[in-house]
Amino acid sequence: MAQLLCNDVLPSLRSPDAAKRQSAEAALEKQTSVEPYQVVVWLLERLTFAADMPDRQMAAVLLERRLPALWSSVTPEGKKQSIEALMNVLQKDTSRPVLRVTASALVCLASAQVSDGHATFIDDIIMFVGNLLNATADLIREVGCIVLSDVIDRLHERIPNRSLKHLQASVQLIILNSLPSHLQLAAVSCLRCIAVHETSLPLTCVAQLAQTLLGNGVDSDLKEEIL
Repeated sequence: MAQLLCNDVLPSLRSPDAAKRQSAEAALEKQTSVEPYQVVVWLLERLTFAADMPDRQMAAVLLERRLPALWSSVTPEGKKQSIEALMNVLQKDTSRPVLRVTASALVCLASAQVSDGHATFIDDIIMFVGNLLNATADLIREVGCIVLSDVIDRLHERIPNRSLKHLQASVQLIILNSLPSHLQLAAVSCLRCIAVHETSLPLTCVAQLAQTLLGNGVDSDLKEEIL
């Protein structure tokens, strides 16, 4: 069973020791070839419960890489559980590196779902993003901006224009009502992403907004990311 994969596998995959990395990769590949979905379950458990942030981040990276290829063989119930697990992590984890990779993994699965003919799944993602953007916690709203940016990059043509306008309004409110922060940065980046695909929102407007924010005291660590 995949549960028998040693918890040292994830740390070993990051090891500077090439032999240790190769051994961990071989163990993971062997188990995946035998019980692929059980490995997915194990990775989701590590992503959810591992105490060490690097372990959670590695689990998210592996899920992002492996799940889309396995998606067609996962049962409908397994797909539902996988998506729900990723959504739960996005609402509970506090590590930005983990959240960014998990967001990307979720959108990969959303894209796979839509490609498999589940077009209505885009509505579930839009509702999820909307809830994140309107949460009270800054980190949750930041996650909403990150997920929305990924969704727009990969599934823009599937998002109803009315829904996009509504989400855009939420992002603009975040920018206007938040202090210079990672949240504001994520919102500006998200608005820039919307502008790339939405001709009614010129990129020049986003650029001007970013310059205004820079003049309002954004710290040096955020300036390079905004520009």
